[in-house]
Formats: sequence, C-alpha cells, structure tokens
Amino acid sequence: MKWLWVGLLLTIAAPARADVLPSPEAARELADNVMDAMSKGDTDHGFALMKSYSAVAGINIEAVANKFKELVATQQRFGNSIGYEFLTNEATGSSLLRITELHRFERHGMGWIFIFYKGSSGWTLNYFSYTDKLQDIFRH
Repeated sequence: MKWLWVGLLLTIAAPARADVLPSPEAARELADNVMDAMSKGDTDHGFALMKSYSAVAGINIEAVANKFKELVATQQRFGNSIGYEFLTNEATGSSLLRITELHRFERHGMGWIFIFYKGSSGWTLNYFSYTDKLQDIFRH
C-alpha cells in the first residue's frame, strides 16, 4: 500500500510529457483553437487542448481549469461569452513566442497569454495565464 502512494505521488510530481508543435504558426493555431473552445463555453476541451502540448504538469492545468470555471460562473459582470480576438504574436529570439488573445464577454474581457518554447524537437506550451485585469494586457 505504501508503494502505491509513492507511485501515485511520483506520477503527479513527474514533469508532463508534452506533444510538440512543428512551427510558430501551429502554436498560433493551438491558441486560437483553445480560445474558440473557451468562447463557446467548452472549457474542458480548451484545457484538454493545452494539456496535450503543455510542459506544465497536468494536475496544475486541471486546478486552473476549475478556478477559471468558478470565476466565470460567479462573475455576473462578464455577461455571456461573445467570442475571442487575437491581439499579439511576439517572438523573442528564435526560441520564445508569446501569443496574447482576448476572450470577449458582453460587458468585460479576459486576457489570455500563451508562452511557447522551442526545444530540440519542436514547440511546447510552457506557460499560460488569464486575467480579468485588462490593464495587465498592455505593456508599460
């Protein structure tokens, strides 16, 4: 029984094994597909897409997904989802890519940031975040 718990903990703590994307264009397509799912209310599918290409441990993505669902469900100020909008695609060097998208609601927006890293075999999603503080989307 003790080894079962140790094995479970190692599985949870082990780094995620992510699929890779072949190009920055494929990374942009993934971000758009995630936002399309989110804007249609299919958050489970959106987070599942990220999980496939993410170097972030799966358990963390599930925790973020639950917090996101709770935030949107409890915030009357947002209103209904009305789509998404691509904002920026910024490369830093040849190995880092930051994609920023806007999840549009009737009365408010939510910014999403996706950061992709190019390793030896392709691009993986290394970081993502969302915020309802739209001022954080602008560079200072």
